[in-house]
Amino acid sequence: MKKISFLMVVFLIFLGCAGKGINIYINEPTFKESTNLRVYDQRKNPNVIGYIYSRGEIVGDITFSTELDRYILASLSDIKKDADIYIKKLEIVYDKSKVTGENLKGKISIKVEFIKNQKKLVRVINIERSRWIAPIKSAKAIQKFTKDLIDEAIRHLKRILK
Repeated sequence: MKKISFLMVVFLIFLGCAGKGINIYINEPTFKESTNLRVYDQRKNPNVIGYIYSRGEIVGDITFSTELDRYILASLSDIKKDADIYIKKLEIVYDKSKVTGENLKGKISIKVEFIKNQKKLVRVINIERSRWIAPIKSAKAIQKFTKDLIDEAIRHLKRILK
């Protein structure tokens, strides 16, 4: 009986430690038309986009289960211009030990190459945002913050490619 009790305690501790991360999924928009855009995700690990900190130590990771290249391509499917888009960075950091000030920070970096007036142009979009979120609703708030950051980069891409 002691062995079973011990195993149950170890199992519950393991289960409690395993669920500290947050997974983000954003529904992909539907394709409207065919496009001449090509999107390349150049991040080293497209699944892990950030970390959750508490008192300076990593206590969990933030994973992203949406294919960002497909999401961006679907969001820009009405653009007719021929262009190459390179996703360089998507990074989210949440410090749950901060009770005041900005505890959620995000960065996204995208490079776009296209031809305009027979010249090859390169534009880089770098967006950094931060805000404070309530710890109780952190998973939904981080998901919304990440989606807003990506959608802002897409709005910049649309302006560049029009």
